[in-house]
Amino acid sequence: MVRTLIHYSIFFGLLICLLLMLLGYVSRHQSPIGLIEGQLMNCPERPICVSSQQVPDHPSWIEPLTVNDQVDQAWARAQACAQKIGGTIQTVQDGYLWATFHSPVFGFVDDLELYLEEDKEQIQVRSASRIGYYDLGKNRSRVNKLRTCYQAARK
Repeated sequence: MVRTLIHYSIFFGLLICLLLMLLGYVSRHQSPIGLIEGQLMNCPERPICVSSQQVPDHPSWIEPLTVNDQVDQAWARAQACAQKIGGTIQTVQDGYLWATFHSPVFGFVDDLELYLEEDKEQIQVRSASRIGYYDLGKNRSRVNKLRTCYQAARK
């Protein structure tokens, strides 16, 4: 009886690990989101995303980065900080940046997008997990790390 219980536990444990590895693989094979009519995509209704282009009272809203110096310097600083906090830059063009972040164990992929709005002197930001229902606050934490790096690099 105990031996059977142990075998079932091992089987279900391995099944869960296999499922998580499969989800990690799936999350690595999606295309970037990009801009839609000059806007970053809205966050889904699941708590896996933060965006500065959501309405301010939405739970996924986060403040954009403020450009307090030369626009080209601020944009270069934001790009450097995206890499410094662990991102791999996939695309940078026309004031848009897409970077990916990989979780260490199962290889889940999160996307970070930045969009420079020179006229508003802001860098809009969106960070989202590709799969799952809840991100345990990881995307908000990532943007806060980006903000801290961005502000510290200006000094």
